[in-house]
Amino acid sequence: MELENEGGELTEKLSTTPVVFKNVQFGYDSANMILDNINFSINECERVALVGTSGSGKSTILKLITCFYSKTQGQIDIFGDRIEAWNIRSLRQQISYVGQDSFLFPGSIYDNVMLGQRDAKEDEIKKVIEMVGLNKLDIYSELGERGVKLSGGQRQRVCIARAILKNAPLVILDEPTSALDTESEYYVTRALEKLMKDKACIIVAHRLSAIRNVDRIICMDTGVIVQEGSHSELINKEGLYKRLYENQAKEGAIYE
Repeated sequence: MELENEGGELTEKLSTTPVVFKNVQFGYDSANMILDNINFSINECERVALVGTSGSGKSTILKLITCFYSKTQGQIDIFGDRIEAWNIRSLRQQISYVGQDSFLFPGSIYDNVMLGQRDAKEDEIKKVIEMVGLNKLDIYSELGERGVKLSGGQRQRVCIARAILKNAPLVILDEPTSALDTESEYYVTRALEKLMKDKACIIVAHRLSAIRNVDRIICMDTGVIVQEGSHSELINKEGLYKRLYENQAKEGAIYE
């Protein structure tokens, strides 16, 4: 099995600006470019949503930020320096990631949450478990393979509690509520609000009603940024965002 490159030597932030993309391109080869000339930045404590058509490059941007992919051209700065300068493990320590697939390790709720910060004290771990509303469960009992004894919403809240305990300055949310029923989504959304408090956040969401209150929306189509602005700005002008939003409203996928 091929080992992952350790990256550079940088282990600490040089600035408070979490992410800057400058003329970034990415492709598996020259004939299959996924991203073309991507430019944007995310400021400290800013919430930014990436939306767009399927296959537009949203998840690719997340993989570039977390060093699972390497850009083809351009420059990516993470907290003040080029991404290549970062030690990959140290860079990922600056990021809390919650996706739609809530992966749990063998053990208990307590064990899984503790992985967010191994040196955390017991009262700190119990506090975040309570924050996500799981304190009424037996937090010390075995969960079974991949947390089979919990519901989908409960598993997702364990992952969010783990991320809250980690307390990283950059939060990445990759459609964390897309696979949940309405009741579970309510509790998970409340837990996510606690996770995102005072953090820079990048949110990929298919359901546009989930991102109306972010600071800025970046709308993508076929690997390029086609619109950028707040929900109120984009919904009042013709373009891809308004079409996507209106289509979801017709399908009953927009909730007030």
